[in-house]
Amino acid sequence: MSLKMALMLSLVSEGEADSISILVIGDDPLVNRLISDSASLAGTHVVHSSQDSLTVHTQAENMESGTILLSSGIVRIPFLNNLKKSDQDALVGVLEEKIVAAPIKLTGQVRVKHTASNATIWATAVVPRRNLKSDSCGSLETTNLDISSKLPYLFDLVFLIEDQDADQELHVSNHVFNLLCGDPQILYDDASNFDDLCSLLHTAKSITSVRFSEEASRLLQGYYLVSRKVRSNARKVVEVSERSLKILMSLAENHARISLRTYVSVEDTVMAILLYEETLSARSGSSVFNARSKTSLFRRTLDTYQGTSTSDKMYAFAEHLKRTISSYIGPI
Repeated sequence: MSLKMALMLSLVSEGEADSISILVIGDDPLVNRLISDSASLAGTHVVHSSQDSLTVHTQAENMESGTILLSSGIVRIPFLNNLKKSDQDALVGVLEEKIVAAPIKLTGQVRVKHTASNATIWATAVVPRRNLKSDSCGSLETTNLDISSKLPYLFDLVFLIEDQDADQELHVSNHVFNLLCGDPQILYDDASNFDDLCSLLHTAKSITSVRFSEEASRLLQGYYLVSRKVRSNARKVVEVSERSLKILMSLAENHARISLRTYVSVEDTVMAILLYEETLSARSGSSVFNARSKTSLFRRTLDTYQGTSTSDKMYAFAEHLKRTISSYIGPI
């Protein structure tokens, strides 16, 4: 549920200055399909090949624009750990400063100029199971991912995808088989579904001014203050910075926009906090607000990820969130 929601919220601000970048760590065909299908909803999107350059491509005496410069929308990087070191360094600059190197012609010569980039980055780090190690708390050690140690801390949202064991994989195959034997339309709906999603995103993007309700503002500020206080005293420190607050605000605003509202409600704020708390938990291995850092598409039954189970999970998280904040700074 969290990854699906994150992808939708990222699409709402696709190509904007405060767009949401996403890193998915793990190898699951269903997750890869979800990301690929979600990217097809974008206004513009390109898929990066490890054979190309992310920013400036040099060939002989010519320089051409790299993948990031080819799209102002979604840039999907399927194999982040296969990127050349120069491209990983360039990606650090794009995520950290929203700056990208671009080739321009000056006095008859092609030179490199640094320019602003509003590309929305979605990346996947595909790691063989034998190389995937986690510490006792469940957070990934970046040294085992073969990527720059900075990158997992620069993406706005990070998700760890659990490997499915044999029982889970059997459950998925049985579920798909039963759907296909019954009504295939349940699994592969017609084009109207895609058109409806595109229409919803178009309408959401047209909502350009969103204000925070007083209750939502108090909850977001309370979470930010308590999270900074708690994590500054933790054994494994994960920075909750000014940038964190901007990400939280963008997530809450985008959730309001996808709900076709011009104000941010408490529900929007709770969803934003849950997504960001799962990211912090993925980085540190723990969460004082009881958010899980690992996810998979299927576990036991489908009801776990739809219907009342999801509503119950959100309600329980919201109540725990409010109690925890109140215990530190008083009623909100």
